[in-house]
Amino acid sequence: MNVRPSTTPHPAPPRPTTLKLCKFVKSGIMHKTFSPALRADGMGIDYGGFEDFDVAAAIEEELNRMRAIAETHIRGAMEKKRPNNIRAALDEAKRCRMEAVPGKKELLDEARKLMNELS
Repeated sequence: MNVRPSTTPHPAPPRPTTLKLCKFVKSGIMHKTFSPALRADGMGIDYGGFEDFDVAAAIEEELNRMRAIAETHIRGAMEKKRPNNIRAALDEAKRCRMEAVPGKKELLDEARKLMNELS
C-alpha cells in the first residue's frame, strides 16, 4: 500500500489565550448583580440603580456566602471523619479565603489535624 503525504496545508493550531478577568467578573457576581437591571427593550443594562455600587463590597458579600458553605462542609466532613471530604472542604475554604476571617483559623487547623490523623 502506497500512502502519499497530504498536500493540503494544516491550519495553525489555535493560540492559547489567557483572559485576566477580575474576581467580580470571573466569579459570576457581575452577572448576578447586573442581570436584573437588563432593560425591557433588550438594549443593555440600566445602570441608574448602581450609582454608588461598591465592587469590593459585592465580592466580600459573595466570599462570606461561600465561607458559610465551606464551614458547613468542613464540619460535616469532620463529623463523618472522611479525610477526602475534609481535604475538599479545606480547598473550598482556601478559595474563599476563610483563614483571613477572625476565629476561623482554629477550625481549619482542627480540620487539618483530623485529616492527617485519619490519612
